[in-house]
Amino acid sequence: MERLAGGRLADVTVEVPNRPEIRRLLRAARVVIVLCITIAALGVAIALRTTRVLTAPALIVDARSGVLLAITSSLLFLHARAQHGQVWAFRRLAGFSRIFPLIALGVAAVPGLLPVWARSEQLALAAFCTVLAVVLSRPPLLAHFRPDPPP
Repeated sequence: MERLAGGRLADVTVEVPNRPEIRRLLRAARVVIVLCITIAALGVAIALRTTRVLTAPALIVDARSGVLLAITSSLLFLHARAQHGQVWAFRRLAGFSRIFPLIALGVAAVPGLLPVWARSEQLALAAFCTVLAVVLSRPPLLAHFRPDPPP
């Protein structure tokens, strides 16, 4: 799994973060990720409820809810690997937190594609991922996860 997910950086590690400032920033990132997972899980619950009680939403709404839950859950895996010093995981986590808000806003902007609750969920996830991007771009974290140049 590490080789597949990490690519050429799979073997590149840094020391396990032990400085209080880095640990605090990683803890803040974990809190934001858990909030993202909670929002995505609520989206799945709302999609299931509207499917059962009201008219069935479009297939794209149900699929989107499940995919968002899977993606946000994978962020927790990347965070756990980053806490163990895996540079590739930190880079994937930071990259996702920068790209996802743009995609979420683009999808939410398409008229008639999503119901109001799904648009609200997209906007909330975009906001939390933007906060995650800000946390992960702090200079202490960037300096810590910069791998040493090869000899």
